[in-house]
Amino acid sequence: MDAEILLVAWPKAAVLDKLAAGEVVPMTTLAVGQTAPNGDYSIPLDFDSVPADYIDDSGQVDVDLRVADATSEIQWSISLLKESAVGSWAAAADDPGAVPSISVDLDSGHVKDSSLDADTMVDAEFEPVSADAAVAQTTASVEDRTASFDREAAAHGLRPATVLDPICDTVRSGTTHVKLESWALSQGTTNVEVTGKQSTTLTHTMGVAVKGSSGWKMSGTLSKKTTAGGVDGPYKGAYYLTNKVRYRDYKNSCTGNTNSSRPEALTDIFSTKRTATRKNWSTCESKSSGTYTKETERNATISGAIDLHGTELTAQAGWSTKATLDFKFTGPARICGSNGEPWVDAPQVVARPR
Repeated sequence: MDAEILLVAWPKAAVLDKLAAGEVVPMTTLAVGQTAPNGDYSIPLDFDSVPADYIDDSGQVDVDLRVADATSEIQWSISLLKESAVGSWAAAADDPGAVPSISVDLDSGHVKDSSLDADTMVDAEFEPVSADAAVAQTTASVEDRTASFDREAAAHGLRPATVLDPICDTVRSGTTHVKLESWALSQGTTNVEVTGKQSTTLTHTMGVAVKGSSGWKMSGTLSKKTTAGGVDGPYKGAYYLTNKVRYRDYKNSCTGNTNSSRPEALTDIFSTKRTATRKNWSTCESKSSGTYTKETERNATISGAIDLHGTELTAQAGWSTKATLDFKFTGPARICGSNGEPWVDAPQVVARPR
């Protein structure tokens, strides 16, 4: 059979925060679809079809893309942003106006998500990962098709109503985890001081952890905004810049077991300055004076930026006027880009001695 697709929205934070531990999360299916014989699909989502309880003040909606064939099912989380100016939805983690594109392999579990740039993915030490490691980071659990998927598929006309197995819902847990999110590398040197800046409404995108039959894996990302700004530095050393993020567990209503953990809120910025191993990236430009600001191009997707339930999750903060690193030169030194790219285009930038 062709695969069936559900686009399922989670309530906005203000609604989730009112749920007591053990209460069912009131999700809603926004749109459905089926793949064409060649596997392609498109799911139109009208602005006005999203209920108010599922879209926050910034126009963001957190959704699970659920895809299933006759026997298997996979889910992938993503934050969508309502962009009225261009009349479409974009991935909150992607460039403005970029229409999300997600492909799913129901055999392997590999997901290609246009908002996760595998080509610039780096590990927890901010070094480029191999192609195999990038694939592993974006491979979700493939599980047996669930009765809850059957229920929604029948309710939206994708298949006839049938006698369903017991339907298990997602319930809110009282358990939370506060984790450090590494989002940038600050590396100065003898003649260069580096200052990190974050301003309000900066979007950070962090991985969602889902527990399947083979254990915990990342299964998509969600975007959260800061509500405060700050400055850290100047530093001449090498440090990872971190924020604190609160994750909340969710449980299966049938088993009572924890089956997912999702980023809930950023609770602190510039939380801990962790010492980093100095990078010797070789694509460099020499400077002797002036201040140079890294504020454009996409930041790297950092694999292993967050460790939760024994699995490594990604994190990404978009370089913009809301997230910058300033390199102040007081003498001869070099400014160097990661991933073999010039510093003006690279996902990460460091200073090195001349």
